[in-house]
Amino acid sequence: MDPRLASVIAVGLLMAVALLSVPVEGAVEVVDKKFHVMVIPDSDEEGFEPHILAGPSIDGQQWYYVDSPTGLSNQNGQGGNLWISKDYGETWDWYDKDMATGTGRSGDSYTAIKADGTIYYTDLYLSTASVDWSNDGGESWVQNPAGSVYPIVDRQWFQIGPGPGDGGEMLYFSYNELASGLHMVKSRMIASQGIDWQPCNSGLPISTDVGSRDNFVVDPTTGEVYHANWQSNGIYCYVSTNYAESFTGYEVEGGTIHAAAQNTFIDMDVDLAGNVYMMWSSREHIKLGISRDKGQTWDVSEVTVENGTRVFPWIAAGSEGRIAMAWYDTNESGNPNNLDDAVWDYIVAISINALDEDPLYEFVILDPGAHVGSVRTSGLDGDDGNTPDRDLGDYIGIDIDEFGRAITVWGHDGDDGVNARQLPIMFARQDEGPFLYDHGISANFTYKASKLKVTVDASSTVSGDWTISNYTWSWGDGQYAEGEEASHTYRRDGTYTITLSVAFENGLILGKSISVSVEEKEDEEFPTLAVSLLALIILLAVAGAFLMKRKKTEVTEVEVVPEGEPMDPPPEAPVEVETISESETPS
Repeated sequence: MDPRLASVIAVGLLMAVALLSVPVEGAVEVVDKKFHVMVIPDSDEEGFEPHILAGPSIDGQQWYYVDSPTGLSNQNGQGGNLWISKDYGETWDWYDKDMATGTGRSGDSYTAIKADGTIYYTDLYLSTASVDWSNDGGESWVQNPAGSVYPIVDRQWFQIGPGPGDGGEMLYFSYNELASGLHMVKSRMIASQGIDWQPCNSGLPISTDVGSRDNFVVDPTTGEVYHANWQSNGIYCYVSTNYAESFTGYEVEGGTIHAAAQNTFIDMDVDLAGNVYMMWSSREHIKLGISRDKGQTWDVSEVTVENGTRVFPWIAAGSEGRIAMAWYDTNESGNPNNLDDAVWDYIVAISINALDEDPLYEFVILDPGAHVGSVRTSGLDGDDGNTPDRDLGDYIGIDIDEFGRAITVWGHDGDDGVNARQLPIMFARQDEGPFLYDHGISANFTYKASKLKVTVDASSTVSGDWTISNYTWSWGDGQYAEGEEASHTYRRDGTYTITLSVAFENGLILGKSISVSVEEKEDEEFPTLAVSLLALIILLAVAGAFLMKRKKTEVTEVEVVPEGEPMDPPPEAPVEVETISESETPS
């Protein structure tokens, strides 16, 4: 392994977590969220525009698929890359698809997976997009009989969604036709006919903007198609409610918007409740658009407010209001194409209440110093200053697996020079919740404190359909314990954060933290009722004594005289005598 990656993997395995920035109308919580981080084997010099997808497989289980182009000018005679993990990212295998393409080069790779595990793979070959598929898990490949979709195209994307009625699944393919704008075609993927492309939108461009390059998404439940598009007068969402037969454009953010707003593509996803999310970078900030009415109206906010530069934002949505986002981030400000000394971290942000008025985001640094220097966000075009570094390509990848874990891939090249293309593909899997699918599980506990001793009980934890394998307690003073119930005695007074980690047999972890104050002092453990009764008794006793004393002082003492015996006369009043000094003469 390259020594420059050793520290990165170590940091990833320890799950360094940091506060990157604060949402405009939300908050950031600093937590110890665990991710499994690794280099995908045999991916050196291939970490260019990696894309990841958790999808069905030919054996009925869920696999992870990672694609990455080898480049239009590579000299190795190798087509697009495909890695597959059949054990949730623990191990990976590389699959050779050269027999399908035979061109020995590729660009703009992307994959989509059918419910039966059929893999669809697209590559761009010098402005001609090719589509290949494999129905045996990547062991062999079939090339589209037409050899391509349409010539003179750029930046193509794949998505699979439900077809009309009981028509099964539909494969959608969008691309920028350099002469006319944004186009889309679709296919029912009939096995005997292969891919039989049919034009969408009556064969007309969805947008006549010839710079259309942004991604799209299909609602997996209802089949609506949503296509993002940056254009000179704003950012738009083109919506189809009839399986791409026609589209209507809705403004997401208006005004004159410079191309820098993309940095470089706009990405989209739909949660299980049908809410639509759009994510892009204004260069300075990560921006998030949310539509609750099928793309017609949008609420746009800035996820970040700290000064800096952000590029290549990507998003994935799970259950209602639960999203995962990723991007490269530096605290340097300016044009990313010219930030020659910038240090970029790779960031993942997770929210399970993105639809709330004050959403909470968790920011995680998965790869500090993933890239050093400029980042080209202007495609193949030139830019001011030194030649921008295009090692990272144009985008990254993030998705959600069946357990609700965020999974992501990116390129790490550190500081290997401009366009050195030595970077491997990094992979990370979220292992600690909250997760992006709502499984109805939660880690909870109660506690009792007596002087310096604390007793905890995790029986209120909700495990749902999952089996708990272990309870681990961190007392906040460097000590730990295990078990559903536990107790601990602190050495000194203070406030400590007690953290419960609940591990499940499927490897997932949930956490819960509570701050507890302890103090070395005598307990006042009288029951509340006893204390109240004692206080009442004391009050009555005091009141009774007071009343008795008052009654006694109000009684007049009378002397009893025997009959026939006269009473003593009252004492005579004293006679006042005036004293005359010797110097005075009486008058």
